[in-house]
Amino acid sequence: MNIVPPLLTISPVRDPITVTVKDALAIIGIGRTSFYALVAAGEITTVKIGRRRLVHMASLKILVNGLPLPPPPLVPVQLPLFAGEEKEEERVSGMKRRGRRPSS
Repeated sequence: MNIVPPLLTISPVRDPITVTVKDALAIIGIGRTSFYALVAAGEITTVKIGRRRLVHMASLKILVNGLPLPPPPLVPVQLPLFAGEEKEEERVSGMKRRGRRPSS
Protein backbone atom coordinates (compact mmCIF):
# COMPACT_ATOMS: atom_id res chain seq x y z
CA MET A 1 0.00 0.00 0.00
CA ASN A 2 1.63 3.17 -1.23
CA ILE A 3 0.26 6.46 0.21
CA VAL A 4 1.04 9.54 -1.83
CA PRO A 5 1.47 12.70 0.25
CA PRO A 6 -0.47 15.76 -0.89
CA LEU A 7 1.41 18.19 -3.10
CA LEU A 8 0.68 21.15 -0.86
CA THR A 9 0.40 20.88 2.87
CA ILE A 10 -0.72 23.81 4.93
CA SER A 11 0.61 23.69 8.45
CA PRO A 12 -0.26 26.11 11.22
CA VAL A 13 2.38 28.60 12.23
CA ARG A 14 4.31 27.05 15.08
CA ASP A 15 5.93 30.19 16.42
CA PRO A 16 3.92 33.26 15.39
CA ILE A 17 5.69 36.61 15.39
CA THR A 18 2.62 38.44 16.69
CA VAL A 19 -0.62 37.52 18.41
CA THR A 20 -3.85 39.39 19.07
CA VAL A 21 -4.36 41.24 22.34
CA LYS A 22 -6.94 38.64 23.37
CA ASP A 23 -4.44 35.82 22.81
CA ALA A 24 -1.68 37.74 24.61
CA LEU A 25 -3.93 38.16 27.65
CA ALA A 26 -4.58 34.42 27.71
CA ILE A 27 -0.88 33.58 27.24
CA ILE A 28 0.41 35.67 30.14
CA GLY A 29 -2.74 35.48 32.28
CA ILE A 30 -3.35 39.14 33.10
CA GLY A 31 -6.25 41.52 32.60
CA ARG A 32 -6.68 44.13 29.91
CA THR A 33 -5.94 47.09 32.23
CA SER A 34 -2.67 45.57 33.45
CA PHE A 35 -1.77 44.67 29.89
CA TYR A 36 -2.17 48.23 28.59
CA ALA A 37 -0.25 49.57 31.62
CA LEU A 38 2.66 47.30 30.59
CA VAL A 39 2.35 48.54 26.99
CA ALA A 40 2.44 52.17 28.18
CA ALA A 41 5.50 51.40 30.32
CA GLY A 42 7.26 49.85 27.33
CA GLU A 43 7.38 46.37 28.87
CA ILE A 44 5.29 44.89 26.04
CA THR A 45 5.71 45.99 22.43
CA THR A 46 2.84 46.12 19.96
CA VAL A 47 2.26 47.04 16.36
CA LYS A 48 -0.90 48.52 14.90
CA ILE A 49 -1.89 47.31 11.44
CA GLY A 50 -5.02 49.03 10.25
CA ARG A 51 -7.42 48.91 13.19
CA ARG A 52 -5.84 45.80 14.72
CA ARG A 53 -3.26 45.94 17.48
CA LEU A 54 -0.92 42.95 17.48
CA VAL A 55 1.48 42.00 20.26
CA HIS A 56 5.06 40.87 19.59
CA MET A 57 5.56 37.37 20.99
CA ALA A 58 9.21 38.17 21.71
CA SER A 59 8.20 40.89 24.16
CA LEU A 60 5.81 38.49 25.93
CA LYS A 61 8.55 35.87 26.25
CA ILE A 62 10.99 38.46 27.59
CA LEU A 63 8.41 39.69 30.10
CA VAL A 64 7.57 36.21 31.33
CA ASN A 65 11.24 35.22 31.63
CA GLY A 66 12.01 38.40 33.59
CA LEU A 67 14.59 39.75 31.14
CA PRO A 68 14.78 43.45 30.27
CA LEU A 69 13.69 44.54 26.80
CA PRO A 70 16.48 45.59 24.45
CA PRO A 71 16.70 49.36 23.99
CA PRO A 72 14.80 50.83 21.03
CA PRO A 73 16.88 51.73 17.96
CA LEU A 74 18.35 55.22 17.99
CA VAL A 75 16.73 57.73 15.68
CA PRO A 76 18.99 60.54 14.45
CA VAL A 77 17.84 63.99 15.50
CA GLN A 78 19.13 67.20 13.96
CA LEU A 79 20.07 69.66 16.68
CA PRO A 80 20.72 73.39 16.15
CA LEU A 81 24.37 74.42 16.01
CA PHE A 82 23.87 77.11 18.64
CA ALA A 83 21.40 77.28 21.51
CA GLY A 84 19.71 80.47 20.26
CA GLU A 85 19.73 79.57 16.57
CA GLU A 86 16.45 79.87 14.73
CA LYS A 87 15.60 79.70 11.09
CA GLU A 88 15.46 82.99 9.19
CA GLU A 89 12.00 82.13 7.80
CA GLU A 90 10.56 81.63 11.28
CA ARG A 91 12.07 84.90 12.51
CA VAL A 92 10.68 86.90 9.58
CA SER A 93 7.23 85.27 9.66
CA GLY A 94 7.00 85.93 13.41
CA MET A 95 7.78 89.60 12.83
CA LYS A 96 5.17 89.85 10.07
CA ARG A 97 2.52 88.46 12.39
CA ARG A 98 3.42 91.08 14.99
CA GLY A 99 3.27 93.86 12.39
CA ARG A 100 7.02 94.63 12.38
CA ARG A 101 9.35 94.82 9.42
CA PRO A 102 12.32 92.50 9.39
CA SER A 103 15.72 94.17 9.55
CA SER A 104 18.21 93.32 6.84
